[in-house]
Amino acid sequence: MARILILELDPVFAAVLEDRMLVAGHEPTLAIDPAVAVSIATEGQADLLIMEMELPAVSGLEIVRQLRQQGETRSLPILALSASDASSDRIAALRAGVDDYLTRPCDPEELMLRLDRLVGNRGVAAPVMEGDLASHSIWELLQYIEQADKSGDLVIHGKKGSGKVRLERGRVVSARWGRLRGRDAVLAITDMKEGRFRLTTQDATGDSAPPAESLHLPEVLIQAAWIEDQLARRRAHLPATGAELALVSDTLPQVEEAFAFLPVEKIVRLLGNKRGMRVYDLIADGDEAPSKIRLALAWLGERGIVAPVEQTENLMSTGEINSAVVLDVAVYNLLTKARDAGFDVSALPYLLLAEPGVWSDLQQLPASVPGFLRIEALRTLVERTQGGSGGSATFEVEVGKLSLHVQPLTAAVRQQMEAIVPVCAGVLLWLDDVAERELVGRVIRRLEAASGSAAGLIVACNPAASEAATELTADTTKWRVSTHAPKSLLGVFRLLAPRAA
Repeated sequence: MARILILELDPVFAAVLEDRMLVAGHEPTLAIDPAVAVSIATEGQADLLIMEMELPAVSGLEIVRQLRQQGETRSLPILALSASDASSDRIAALRAGVDDYLTRPCDPEELMLRLDRLVGNRGVAAPVMEGDLASHSIWELLQYIEQADKSGDLVIHGKKGSGKVRLERGRVVSARWGRLRGRDAVLAITDMKEGRFRLTTQDATGDSAPPAESLHLPEVLIQAAWIEDQLARRRAHLPATGAELALVSDTLPQVEEAFAFLPVEKIVRLLGNKRGMRVYDLIADGDEAPSKIRLALAWLGERGIVAPVEQTENLMSTGEINSAVVLDVAVYNLLTKARDAGFDVSALPYLLLAEPGVWSDLQQLPASVPGFLRIEALRTLVERTQGGSGGSATFEVEVGKLSLHVQPLTAAVRQQMEAIVPVCAGVLLWLDDVAERELVGRVIRRLEAASGSAAGLIVACNPAASEAATELTADTTKWRVSTHAPKSLLGVFRLLAPRAA
């Protein structure tokens, strides 16, 4: 395990790198500001730096030279990523002090191999075990580290998210799960039943000792088991995940000492301020372990303080609730940012275009939302685009409506694009062979000339498309070019969010 600092301006590629690092058992830190990256490295918080060389305000070579002039970072391994494959640029980077150099776009697998080589030069690699949580439970893994007096890192990836636990001599010195930290993160991680893990361990040395504030692992596991047992006893009083909740009484009885650590009063206060919240909302908005929130709700339900607003036999499943809520949140966030940037969000259009050679890739994005079949607008959009033609869908939330148009980039839709591009808050162009170069250029120019701060993103996944995109956007301010394809519709929403005026 190594602490990897990533100085990368492309948010799509940065997210890909971060995920790869976590799966490999490393601890990634993302930075988009060179000064922040230098500060992190200088403070000794990185074991290796992956950096983009084409930075807008400062030369990548200058950053490398600056790091090499400081004692704290003189020997820090640096892997440079550059759009240039010219030997002169490679030599200049190596002379400045980089340890390795990769030309973009690059294969993430090759990048990881080179990273492993650089990290491996720091010392003997620690034993690594990885596998499926179905055959190795989180409990077994944590107990093994504690009982064997090991130090190490446990990285977990699953449908519910990602997390990591760091241990020293069997004690938890840090843990994170989403925005949860410490004890609550460990409690959340013990709920994981499906997913993958990577465990890196080292024998504890005689002179190493965990910090005084570290967590005693057996104590945390005992608490997790107690919560699980208490939940099982009160399962009948736990509201369904999708049920809207309401306070039946605002008189809170005395909370027994054993349950005092639960967020009982906080939940009562939240429900008092906002009727109709669900179990999912409380978990998503809270800073407590999900198991603690569920047990607190079961305790309140048992005493008649909290109950579902309306009993129904057709409540959505947890997965369906998650999908619908996550999509609504993504649309809400996008429209809120567009409104703050000065756009009229009563029916705000976004346009996604793809050349025929990559049309099938764009088609998959609406279907990338889990449970899309139960979300009518998404299901209809998928059905329309699967036939080979374009389609549209409208998503309505409390702040406005998002009108999403997904079209193949051909001359046949030229007239439609002429009308819609100038009023769009965001346009995605997915390029393959740039056969309609004049048409692509026209889309770019019309969005660039439009008023407001619309966002334009070009996805160019091969060298020819990347070269054409770079040329066509040379004098623009609203367009970005990425060599990495987005993996989800929600990811596209984040990338096309406009900047505030």
